[in-house]
Amino acid sequence: MNERIRRLREMIVHGKHRHLRDMDYEYDTSVYRTDEHYAIRIARRTEEMLKAQTPVFIDEHGFIPIQTTPFAPDSISPEEMAEIKKTHSVPDFKRGRTQNFTADFGRMIGDGLEKTVKNIRAAAQSFDEDSEARIYLRAQEQSCTALMEFAERYKNAARKEGRDDIADVLERVPAKGAVTLREAMQSMRLVLFMLWCEGSYNITLGRMDQYLYPYYDADIKAGRLTKETALELMCDFFLSFNIDSDMYFGTYHGSNGQTVVLGGYDMDGTDRYNELSELIMLASLELKVIDPKINLRVNSTTPIERYEFASRLTAVGIGFPQYSNDDVVIDGLLRLGYEPEDAYNYTIAACWEFIVPGTGYDIPNIDWVSFLTLINEATVKDLPACKDYEEFVRACERRIAADAAWRTTRWKNIFLVPSPFASVCMNGITERGSDLSLGAKYNNMGMHGIGIANAVDSVYAIKKLVFEEKMPAEELISILNANWEGHEALRVRVLTEFAKLGSDEEETNRLATRFLAAYSKALEGKINERGGVYRAGTGTAMLYINYGVSNPASADGRKKGEFLSANYSPSIQAKGLGPFSVIRSFASPDLAGAINGGPLTLEFSPSALKGEENLKKLGALVKTFIELGGHQLQLNVINKSDLIEAQKHPENYRNLIVRVWGWSGYFVELGKDFQNQIIMRADLSV
Repeated sequence: MNERIRRLREMIVHGKHRHLRDMDYEYDTSVYRTDEHYAIRIARRTEEMLKAQTPVFIDEHGFIPIQTTPFAPDSISPEEMAEIKKTHSVPDFKRGRTQNFTADFGRMIGDGLEKTVKNIRAAAQSFDEDSEARIYLRAQEQSCTALMEFAERYKNAARKEGRDDIADVLERVPAKGAVTLREAMQSMRLVLFMLWCEGSYNITLGRMDQYLYPYYDADIKAGRLTKETALELMCDFFLSFNIDSDMYFGTYHGSNGQTVVLGGYDMDGTDRYNELSELIMLASLELKVIDPKINLRVNSTTPIERYEFASRLTAVGIGFPQYSNDDVVIDGLLRLGYEPEDAYNYTIAACWEFIVPGTGYDIPNIDWVSFLTLINEATVKDLPACKDYEEFVRACERRIAADAAWRTTRWKNIFLVPSPFASVCMNGITERGSDLSLGAKYNNMGMHGIGIANAVDSVYAIKKLVFEEKMPAEELISILNANWEGHEALRVRVLTEFAKLGSDEEETNRLATRFLAAYSKALEGKINERGGVYRAGTGTAMLYINYGVSNPASADGRKKGEFLSANYSPSIQAKGLGPFSVIRSFASPDLAGAINGGPLTLEFSPSALKGEENLKKLGALVKTFIELGGHQLQLNVINKSDLIEAQKHPENYRNLIVRVWGWSGYFVELGKDFQNQIIMRADLSV
């Protein structure tokens, strides 16, 4: 890292640029006319937000913009939204905003907005003047024009400030197609900023190494860049993703969807990992910042050297890369009806869910199935009447299937806020005079599956206690109702002597397979109202806290209120599991049927990854997981003593980064529940 980038990193990571903001700015909400169509209102709100920005520059930083005012108030009032909810389902935390999609950045960068506006005007000729299609198209044109005017203002300000380097780039983008790598990067930043201003969020960055590579290659061949100057440019670019990320909507700073996907394999088996892919990894390795998050697409033929190189990034403790197995993912997407060219072009949503750039507006987090809740219900309501273990397992499967099927009936008459500019960034929507809120090529809905390990461990414990050791079901239920109080010795035996999902025992692996199959099969053939299918997944998002707190004591030895594990991972109560037994267990079920995503998370102590030999061992471990048919994998490097000290003295640990669920954030900025859960996870580290 050269001195210029080092200074910039220090300034941005520590927020020394935030004095440039006017967070007391008040928007004139009189421009929100309730007699106007929602799409026009959204376009007007976005235009007003852009006009409110003051062009400012950070010394030595080569990219704009910097957000100088807060986000504009919603143009749909709370009262209006309350009326909408009387007749509509509103996903997305009840606000109905577009989220978790990947724009076609390649087209937006290559075409430029002048060409885009020309296409919008041409499309408008196919529709009546007073039609709703023309309203959507007018809103799209207004949004594109507003962004070009915003860039023009920034260009003029840059000239006055003597920042000709920025002004020269803005002479071309975003109005015209980019020619150089820096122009392409700047165009992308403006498109992304516009999407945030519009109200969309968790807009992921997609396959950056693919759509930026032609510009990189052209610059290298023309002598405009060397590998060294390209790395410096990439570092500068990456820092721009951290300038305003503390303002982006999310559970916490870092939960913002700024994810990058690298590599991947084409239909003919061609490896798409390229020179720019490695440059992106190097930039992330040098900077050690939370954005953008790196995801690496791999498969059974990926060379060991790539895993070893990626392990260097893991070892610095920023919680990525996250790995996705093309062999499993692409097969699963094809089963769900994705066309081959789209399945092979998949990228990652905000956390781990699989989406297709430019064509997919799946809602990957529409609902959730709590495995542990359902197994707890089966324990109380079904277990006393079950004659044998197999009958109890089937009762558990029925509850899982029934719950998953019921959740497909909950989402009717869905309302999503129109998103004119997001619609421009997706393929085919402008041409048909539509809006992204009404759907794209793919309109699937995904569910999270929560607490699979605790559920499996509970059923296995019931097998041992009730069906082998002949403890009456009523006695076990009484023990659970007492929260294991007075039965500590039994609880310790359950926790330490019984097999767990992750100990690579045949029966726990088999239970996981059966429960996931019951879940995913219950969704098969169910068509949602937007014409898409339902996708089962094994991610949890933040719900490993919620469902841990709300669930009573369970037969696996977990007490009431104790946390669940994040995603598709061993129970947080399970100790002493070896990494190889864990990966064999979690690679055992066929997750092509549960393709909404959800990674196995492994925790490592920093000492376990010191030295070249240990990095090679980690690379070999990841490669083994993929070759075994593992689905997704994320690795966290955490030191329990550091975490405890960070809780006590946060001022000394401002830069301590941890993987929270599908994203990385600063530990000291997390809520106490999340901090405590991560501290507990440190006990599982190897």
